[in-house]
This record gives sequence, structure tokens and C-alpha cells, in this order.
Amino acid sequence: MEVYKSESASDGGGTQLPLSEGGPNNPLQLNNSGFHSTITVLKHAFEIATTQTQVEQPLCLECMKVLSDKLDKEVENASRNIEAYEACLQRLEEKPQDVLSEADFHKEKLKIEEEERKLEAAIEEIEKQNAEVNTKLKELEQK
Repeated sequence: MEVYKSESASDGGGTQLPLSEGGPNNPLQLNNSGFHSTITVLKHAFEIATTQTQVEQPLCLECMKVLSDKLDKEVENASRNIEAYEACLQRLEEKPQDVLSEADFHKEKLKIEEEERKLEAAIEEIEKQNAEVNTKLKELEQK
């Protein structure tokens, strides 16, 4: 099992990965952008772990793979959430907006307040009638 090590961020060093000799045209060097981006993400995660704990945090290839898979899933979930939010935002923007003018809003508010007062008056009247019925019921029970 190979272990990648990093020098502490306070030492000014970065992550050191084994590199193939001979430059970019060397057939041993992988030019796969997916692999490169995975290593870049893992290097960044490794640097964060090292700076958070102030202790050098070596990662084996298996741990790097697990970490990379988890990060890929998180990115995928975040991308799906972004797409869902954008779709909802687009639907909301496409909906016609029924906006009341200030005057119409004030009229509607007064109308609703008047209806509320009428309903409260009706409730008081019903409560009075209920009290009268209860009184008459008690009188009848006593007879």
C-alpha cells in the first residue's frame, strides 16, 4: 500500500505525490483528466486535514479512493439540488403574478376586517342565544 504524505502548510510545502519521470510525453504518465481532478480534490482534502489538526495526515490509496467517492457523491447531490432549485425558480418566474396595487390591497384589507367584525358579532349573538337556551333548559329540568 502506497502512502502519500504532505508537508505541513506552515512549512510552506505542498502535497508531494510520486511523479513519473520524463515529462508530459512519457507513456507511463496518466493524462486522464478524471484521475487528475480526483488527485487534485484529494490533495486539497489532505491539505485541509493537515491544517485542521496541525499533524501530518498521510492518506493511503484506498482511503483516497473512499474519500474521492464520498466527495463525488456530495458534488453530485449538490448539483442535483442546484438543478431542482433552478427548475423551481424558473417555474415560479413563469407563473403570472397577481399583484394588488396599494389601494386595492387597502380596500381588500378593510373588506376582510369588516367581515371579521361581523363574524365576531355573530359569535357573540350565538353565545347569548346559547346562554338563554341553557338557562331555559335548567328551568325545565327543575320543573
